[in-house]
Amino acid sequence: MSIVCPWEGLLKDVVFHCKESHRSRFAECEFFMFSSTEDAVNVMLYDNVIFIFHKRFLAGKFCCAVEKVCITQRPYTASFILDTLSGCDRILFTHSVNVMSRNLVEILVSGKNLTLNDKMLKRFISNGKLALQVILLKANLQN
Repeated sequence: MSIVCPWEGLLKDVVFHCKESHRSRFAECEFFMFSSTEDAVNVMLYDNVIFIFHKRFLAGKFCCAVEKVCITQRPYTASFILDTLSGCDRILFTHSVNVMSRNLVEILVSGKNLTLNDKMLKRFISNGKLALQVILLKANLQN
């Protein structure tokens, strides 16, 4: 699944466009949860920046990535937290968020985002549901 959006316009208008045209996939938040194992694309507004979250199954692998739709130089990270229903096992993966790319598949299979094989993912599915959290943060540049 992907969002195919032919909209063209000024970057300053992208927030309004997303709120109006992608209402069912849009949220103003810095974190959200997913339980579905289906492919998904969601649009988030955080810190006045639009982010696109992708969750896909490609070539037997579960892939998640976040991209930003902007020209800001401010760095962001996306953290993925995947828990078992019992809460005994957890995967935490954080990646730097890059500007949106035209080649989504390349981004998803690059190894620079959350990628799990089917066997590992099955440990985190219970009754057909996941416990996946996605958290956006401004990157800390202090050394």
